Amino acid sequence: MNDSSHRSSARRIGRDAFLSALAGAWATFCLLLPRLVYSLLDEPVRAHMLEIVDTVGIALARKLSLPGLPAWPLQALLVFATVAFGTLLWLRLLRWLDRDQSARQALGWSLRALPMLLLWCFGLGLVFGVMTLANAYLGSYAVWSMALLLIYLLSLPLFFLRREPIASDRPPLAWLPSFPGWPVAAAIGIACVLLMSAAAVAEQALQSSPAAVGLVVSAAAWLLQSFALATLTLLWLRRSSWKRLATDTRDAWRWFRLRRVFAVRWRLDGLFTLFVGPLLFAVALDTIFFQPELLRTLDALQLARPPMLMSWVALADAAMQLWWPAIGLILLWLTLTASARALLQTEDDGPVNGS
Repeated sequence: MNDSSHRSSARRIGRDAFLSALAGAWATFCLLLPRLVYSLLDEPVRAHMLEIVDTVGIALARKLSLPGLPAWPLQALLVFATVAFGTLLWLRLLRWLDRDQSARQALGWSLRALPMLLLWCFGLGLVFGVMTLANAYLGSYAVWSMALLLIYLLSLPLFFLRREPIASDRPPLAWLPSFPGWPVAAAIGIACVLLMSAAAVAEQALQSSPAAVGLVVSAAAWLLQSFALATLTLLWLRRSSWKRLATDTRDAWRWFRLRRVFAVRWRLDGLFTLFVGPLLFAVALDTIFFQPELLRTLDALQLARPPMLMSWVALADAAMQLWWPAIGLILLWLTLTASARALLQTEDDGPVNGS
């Protein structure tokens, strides 16, 4: 028995180490993409841009007294080590939070429910089409089209948490919206106002605070959002009445329920941060810092802008404009539906093994 336990533990450690190295390698590759693009330019622009891109590596080489070593390997090693270590910590905490695999199963269910989100987005496209035609042919009389868009956007939460589809083993292709009742709607409105107010106060207070304080506040905000998510989702699923709001709120704060919501968010946020975040970060870094410097350099030297470079600039701009809203909507859908799925299982099963 002990030998079997040791082998299982060794396999877990080896798997975690492999996944951590894979995440580190992926992040390193993404952050080296701008360098690869700028290495194809002609001198003297090439040398100037590589110096800008390798700023962190140059600073690290000076700090370590390694002036003869190229800067980019040090920069790549720093990124790899940081991401790999962070991934290892994420995996260790995830194994504790999601020890019954409830979050993994709930996210798998939510992925199969994405066609419903795509259908809603198709309707959004139709609304935008109606708005465009109304503005083109009716002019100032198209105020109603803006109201139609607002109503349609506000309908999205009504599709997230309908109990019947979420309780099914396999999600249907589509389902109708469901209103949770005025008590729950009032609780959601109050919670949103309080959370937005707290976020505004925290943002104001953090403007002159050290980075360590910012990390603590971010962790506290994540916990507060998870508490709110667990509470409001359970109230919605139960369609709580005015008399049961307080009782159901306390019930949502039981650990075996909170742990499942924590696990869903921890797994989803980690996957996004490790596998989508590096690519978006590299594009954002290039768009905000590197591309403006490159264009200034080309203009100062009175050089033509290469077609390949302009294609890269257009691609990065499109990514910044389109990826963020799309990914934000998908993350919101997965977080809410997976949390609802995980919480709904606790309604049937209750705490398992005291977890």
